[in-house]
Amino acid sequence: MSEECPFCERIAAGEVVGEEGTAVAFPDAVPITRGHTLVVPRRREPDLLGLSTQELDVMWHLARRLCTEPAAEVGADRSIWV
Repeated sequence: MSEECPFCERIAAGEVVGEEGTAVAFPDAVPITRGHTLVVPRRREPDLLGLSTQELDVMWHLARRLCTEPAAEVGADRSIWV
């Protein structure tokens, strides 16, 4: 894929708040709540259905780990998964 990727740009800028294997997390550029964080695969894939079960599992594991870490680290008071 040759087009620019806003997720890749955020990762390259060092805005990562968590990473695990094939997944990475960073604050949303336009947060709707305090601590709004995106968890994405490292591999560029336009559709979640194109990811392997293992890649999806790693993303969910990272999301869960981030939700159980002290809220002060990301500034969130609850977690909502979408």
